[in-house]
Amino acid sequence: MNLSIEDSKKKDRTSKKIVDQVRSERVINWINSGQYSVAEICFCLGFKEPTSFYKAFKRWFGVTPAQYINVS
Repeated sequence: MNLSIEDSKKKDRTSKKIVDQVRSERVINWINSGQYSVAEICFCLGFKEPTSFYKAFKRWFGVTPAQYINVS
């Protein structure tokens, strides 16, 4: 199967969007359950660095995890 460079980039972007969507759905469920710390959630979602998780969370929801927890 020969993919052009553009097709390969599209496939990569689509994969990243799906991973992002699954992560954002899971994080809300886990935070709302109150059973897991932010550090545990970060690890379970596969983020290598907490800063990457915090940036993604803010991109998804417009607030930091701490701000979300304090409001909910």
